Amino acid sequence: MTNFIKLKKIALGLNIQPGPFGGGNQFARELSAYLQSKNIQITNSLADPDIDSILLTSLKPWTKSGHLSLAAARRYQLKHPQTSIILRVNECDERKKQKPFLNHLIRQAIPCVDHTVFVSQWLHQHITEKNPRLLKLSSAIPNGVNTNIFNPSNSSAWDKKSPLKLVTHHWSANWHKGWDIYSYLDQLLSGALKNKIEFTFIGNLPKNLNLKNTHHIKPLAGLALAQQLKQHHVYITASLFEPGPMHVLEAIACGLPVLYRPSGSLTEYIGSAGLAFSSKADFLPALKKITAEYTSWQKNAAAHSASSNDTAQAYLDLLANLTPRSHKPGYLSLLPLTAIIFLRDYLAAQKT
Repeated sequence: MTNFIKLKKIALGLNIQPGPFGGGNQFARELSAYLQSKNIQITNSLADPDIDSILLTSLKPWTKSGHLSLAAARRYQLKHPQTSIILRVNECDERKKQKPFLNHLIRQAIPCVDHTVFVSQWLHQHITEKNPRLLKLSSAIPNGVNTNIFNPSNSSAWDKKSPLKLVTHHWSANWHKGWDIYSYLDQLLSGALKNKIEFTFIGNLPKNLNLKNTHHIKPLAGLALAQQLKQHHVYITASLFEPGPMHVLEAIACGLPVLYRPSGSLTEYIGSAGLAFSSKADFLPALKKITAEYTSWQKNAAAHSASSNDTAQAYLDLLANLTPRSHKPGYLSLLPLTAIIFLRDYLAAQKT
């Protein structure tokens, strides 16, 4: 049983942003609320001397949402050896088609902290490459959503007469979010799918993208997002190398079955609540199949469950029972790779 008395204060290495700002932001918001409901104080500073655990959410603290660095956490732990350090990993280089600098950095960081949590089994296996030493120091805890907001209440069921309404949403405008398929779908809407399918994209669009048949809505979050999702019938995601896709969990929780490309952890997260396709070649047959079998797929979605409270409880159990390890290697060996990643991100930002 979790020892709530032991945990009094946790430092969270992520600045929670207002409004829509990706899945990591939602994770931090829900985890903070859950821990505070257990009378655990949340701080974003390492100034206090009585921190029980430090939860790092990025090895790139210069990002807008990043806050605490691994170096700062290790310095704090040297002064307060009773404090544990946990690293949460929710990204990989493949997600943005980058050279594997970040993957290497994560592998080197794992022995420098007390435990590393990956947001999916796929990401866990992918980064650790089944290395026994790294596997022993890490685990996977899947994401979950706030079911008080994302639920099937007042969802729109398709009457099988009017056009089927497809929807997807992404905060990132990266092309890897599935734009090869979404652009293809946009073309089909004026051809083979005309008057049969409607498609809505919620989120940020890639620059210079010309969509003729897609309904675009700016990024939404929370209740506004849930209400918009519920106006649709089937969710689609063609995102590549998804580490722990919060977007599909939000859609499924609202009662939408998912048409998806089985990349990254999407199959793991969706399970029986969706139908897979691999490319443009089999996209249209898969769409026709999920349309023809809509009622069955909708029932599968209704049976799916992924609550943010379950996710938060798993983190609480881990934090409350984790003992700091001694004689961990230092973090200085990470500095060269960190500098390379910083330079790469800076140069990429100058091109946008």
